[in-house]
Amino acid sequence: MTQWIQAREVAGLLRPGMTVFIAGGTAEPREILNALSEQGECCAGVRFVAVSLPGINQVDFTTLNGQAQSTAFFTTPENRESIATGRTDFIPMQYSAIFDYLERDLPLDIALVQLPKPGSSSVSQGISVDFLPAVLGKAGLVIGEINRHQPV
Repeated sequence: MTQWIQAREVAGLLRPGMTVFIAGGTAEPREILNALSEQGECCAGVRFVAVSLPGINQVDFTTLNGQAQSTAFFTTPENRESIATGRTDFIPMQYSAIFDYLERDLPLDIALVQLPKPGSSSVSQGISVDFLPAVLGKAGLVIGEINRHQPV
C-alpha cells in the first residue's frame, strides 16, 4: 500500500536494532538523509548498509548518531575514520558478491531509495538499478524519495 510522507517523517519509522539499506550512486535519497541528520536521535542503534561510491556518495552514516553503525563495501574519504574505529564494518567484495550478499544474507527492515516520478501504473527504479533488485523484494518497508528530475 502506497502512503505519501515527508522526508522528515522517516525518522519516526526507525527503531534501535533495525537494519536500513541506503541506495548508493544516483539513487541515494539525499533529502531523507538530510532530514535524518537533523534528527540524529532516531538513528541510535540503527545499522545502515550502503554501497556508497567514492566521489558520489559522501555520507558517513555513523555520523548521524553516536550509536549508529554502518556496513560498507568500499572505502571513501568520508567513512575511512569510522572503518578505522570499528563503527563501520568494511566488507570488500566484487559487485556480484555484494548483490548476492544483499539478496541472500542481509536481514533488512527498511530500504531507502531515490526514484523517478511514478507513471500511471508503475514506478521505475530509475537509472540506478545496480543493487535495488536485491533489496526491494525483501525489505519490510521501502521508502522511495521521488526525484522528478531522475529519468525513468
